[in-house]
Amino acid sequence: MSPPRPRVVVAVALVLVLVAGGLFWWTTRDRVAWSTEVAGAGDVLDVDGTRVLVESSDGVVVLDRDDGDVLAESEVPSGAFVGQAALVPGGGAVLTWRDDEYAAAYVDTSGATRWERRSAQDLRIVGMDAEAGVVALRTYGADPTVVGVDLDGEQRWSRPAPSGLVVPSLTPTGRLLTQVGVTLVPSGPDRFEVLDLGDGTALGSIEARGGITGVAAWQRTVLVARDDGSLVFVVDGRERDLTGPTDVVAEVVGTVDDGAVAVSTFDLDFWGVDLERGAVARLDTDPYRSSSRRIGAVDGDTLRIVDLGTGEELTSVETGTEGTFWTGSTAVAIEERQGRLSGWRHGDGGASRVSVVDDDGDRHGALTTTTRIIDLFVADEHEAVVVTDGEGDGPRRVSLVGRD
Repeated sequence: MSPPRPRVVVAVALVLVLVAGGLFWWTTRDRVAWSTEVAGAGDVLDVDGTRVLVESSDGVVVLDRDDGDVLAESEVPSGAFVGQAALVPGGGAVLTWRDDEYAAAYVDTSGATRWERRSAQDLRIVGMDAEAGVVALRTYGADPTVVGVDLDGEQRWSRPAPSGLVVPSLTPTGRLLTQVGVTLVPSGPDRFEVLDLGDGTALGSIEARGGITGVAAWQRTVLVARDDGSLVFVVDGRERDLTGPTDVVAEVVGTVDDGAVAVSTFDLDFWGVDLERGAVARLDTDPYRSSSRRIGAVDGDTLRIVDLGTGEELTSVETGTEGTFWTGSTAVAIEERQGRLSGWRHGDGGASRVSVVDDDGDRHGALTTTTRIIDLFVADEHEAVVVTDGEGDGPRRVSLVGRD
């Protein structure tokens, strides 16, 4: 019997490598902490240390972050859609929706509505002082105002806001900012007051100098980009100095996450501002519309993870396949599509795998799916909440990935 031809040996070895690689890739699907069926699951609205808030077909659902159990469900009127929503520290959630009117409400830990406010004009949550237990609502119409409402539904304060608020209350992906304790309210020609959301008092004022091109707020800090190209850094209503270039800024891009935000120059250079340290750093990647402290830059098959506040490259990871990524406060989630191999194993639709990468480049957990990813939220502790379509006509699933 003649020995096998070299080409046959190479071909067999290649097939074995591909099959083994595909099997290894596919078995990583078991590294999921939990997976829960949620009818009509849509956006992941908020995640804190113990809970996950998800949009559902009837309103919102609160899941236990530890095991995925349903803790509470809150319905909105039939035909209404949820606008903003956020978990309240200590229990419950605030949300807005729209049917024939605009509405805002606070629901407790059981999902029951504690109070509800309605308006014929647009009604938005513009911030939440968790320590004071006050939610700030912006009303529109003939007499626009900002009001502070506590968790019992009592109005604590009210201030006129004739020209609207310029501090964003939503990230570019539509999630409600909850680390905002101050906002800006027009107080006269070319001036804005810095307003404390807890009690409605004015902490100080800012001169607009012809106009404001962008604003970011984090806790009790405000960063303002003015039309003359200058940056104003205000802490507790008082201007503070920034370390770094502050006279070439065209606008604030994105929103604040964990104390960092991106700004751009008129020449489309990008800088990161660390609002906790009061420092400006040059970025070598485009963070446009970033709503996370971690940003990513793709160079071929390599994903570089960069700290938005300092510009420091924290790590890089080889993806090796076509994919996309989502960024978070302390980690990045990567979706890798297996291409032809996954198409061979799982049908024409192929499969994709989601894993979470920390600042050291280590991967945590994995979820493999052959259905569409509806939404993904990168939380702390290198964990991510993933919403996927159901199989066939089955319900959608909410899963937690990244727990070791």
